[in-house]
Amino acid sequence: MPLKDQIGFTKNGPALASPDEVNRLREFVNLKLAARGFPIVGKESDYPFLDLGRSLIASFQEKTRLLSDYLCPADAAIDAYLHDYLGEEIIN
Repeated sequence: MPLKDQIGFTKNGPALASPDEVNRLREFVNLKLAARGFPIVGKESDYPFLDLGRSLIASFQEKTRLLSDYLCPADAAIDAYLHDYLGEEIIN
């Protein structure tokens, strides 16, 4: 893997991003900000991918909400064992 991709530097110093790459990175950062409920940088109309991203974010957040109390079978078995073993000593 090129050094630029690994750490953002080349043999001659910091890697300079092309304007397209800068815009793509800005859109990515804005998508992450929007996913966490923070305001984005710039105007939403400048980032068309953000509109598509919002629907994906909403879907992900709803799935996360629905599965927040779900434990996979292995975790459920461990949880049941700890509750049986520790009884009322367990701290949630």
